[in-house]
Amino acid sequence: MSNHVSIAVGGDIFANGRFYADDRPISSTFDDVTAITGAADVFFANYEIPLSTRGQPIEKLANIRADPAIAPDIGRLGLDVVSIANNHMMDYGPEAMADTIACLDAERIPHIGAGPTIAQAVEPFIADVRGRRIGFLAFTCLVAPGAGATDARPGVAPIHVQSAYEINPYWQAEEPGEPAMVTIRTFADAGEQAFAAECVRALRKEVDVLCLSLHWGYGGLSSRIAEYQRPLGHAMIDAGADVILGNHVHAVQGVEWYRGKAILYSPGTFVGRQLPPESEGGEITDLVRSLLADMSPDGFLTVIEPDDSGSYDLRMIPTSLDSNGLPVLATGDVLDRIAQRVIEWSAKLGTRVELVDGELRSVRPTDSGGS
Repeated sequence: MSNHVSIAVGGDIFANGRFYADDRPISSTFDDVTAITGAADVFFANYEIPLSTRGQPIEKLANIRADPAIAPDIGRLGLDVVSIANNHMMDYGPEAMADTIACLDAERIPHIGAGPTIAQAVEPFIADVRGRRIGFLAFTCLVAPGAGATDARPGVAPIHVQSAYEINPYWQAEEPGEPAMVTIRTFADAGEQAFAAECVRALRKEVDVLCLSLHWGYGGLSSRIAEYQRPLGHAMIDAGADVILGNHVHAVQGVEWYRGKAILYSPGTFVGRQLPPESEGGEITDLVRSLLADMSPDGFLTVIEPDDSGSYDLRMIPTSLDSNGLPVLATGDVLDRIAQRVIEWSAKLGTRVELVDGELRSVRPTDSGGS
């Protein structure tokens, strides 16, 4: 007897306002999207914004939070597990993170990737589906100072990224100050990457399918991925992950097959209520306004159906946010725009993606020896 399971993967949930009224979504077309996520055995997404009125803003680019009163709307999304390992979960410190965890617990939404200690932050979630065990872990590569969990400090599960700057001596000699003379190199912290890999190896022994969420990359319509991302994704698959669930970028990116396993670099935004002109920390800076303006409304839901051997293909269903910040199934020019971006990005990663009947499809390569 076959024990296939279905996993639906969404992008970032960026909600800062109510999106249900009288138990109905404020956008009627949202039901078309939730019909897809509701049909899956497990629905995962990255939950981005602290739910709290407590705490103080830590020093960082942008501090955001939402009224805990919106928690019931998050609860209505049908999420089976969320990652809270991201660059905003500690925006207002450990008190706000604790309030967020309490809100998610009240809505019976399991969460991974942050906690009172690093041991709790890396505790996995395991879903039992018809005799198969589906495991989830989460880490973030975007870590504000003091936001990473330790043995004695609350926070997110971190994989810090280190940077180095290479100077072209010829540019420097003849065009001093020219930005083109600098090449930025990035790489994951070796110790934290090794720790994450050990967490993956430990979970691998307990589950049939292992999903690893990585909050990574550049948070907007960047034309490239960061240098550290591919080596890190490959290392986590080498350690035993079956699929890498990337998030953070707020724009769609491509997918890559590596050793027969998929890396989803970014599915974009799932729910995207934007911040108001004024934030609780004061007026939003021009820098933050530019970051918000760079966020794309586009995204895609991914449906993964591993067979008994753990093999799977990818179905990606393009969506785009409406004026209420809720996803609508993409059609027409919007569908073509999303498809073109995902197809082109994936091709650069050695992966073929096709648009078939309104969905993006990618078939697992038969050669599992590499990407």
